[in-house]
Amino acid sequence: MGDPALDEQRRSPRRVLTKLLPGPLLDSENKVLHCRPIDLSQEGLSILSEAQLSIGTQLTLKTHNQTVPLEVIWQKPDFGKQGLTRYGLRSNDESIDLEQMFRSAGCLK
Repeated sequence: MGDPALDEQRRSPRRVLTKLLPGPLLDSENKVLHCRPIDLSQEGLSILSEAQLSIGTQLTLKTHNQTVPLEVIWQKPDFGKQGLTRYGLRSNDESIDLEQMFRSAGCLK
């Protein structure tokens, strides 16, 4: 058994993504944030980006029929050599089912 202090704190399993989002991810100035989605859970989404975002930054995921407000809740340097950062995003609207949204858009493996 592993060290419980090192175990992940997620409450639900991660879903692997196809490296596509169901629509553009926009910053507060409505500019497209260039990123790659890593995985998805019931609580939110993790992305990889070269953008510098602070915890608490508000983002918006726009699909063809929905607008989903997201908030950066964690960040950490990626373990690659490209100077990228991993970010955890949480939906601010608990009524939105991110997993269903990604599944219906064909963004889940």
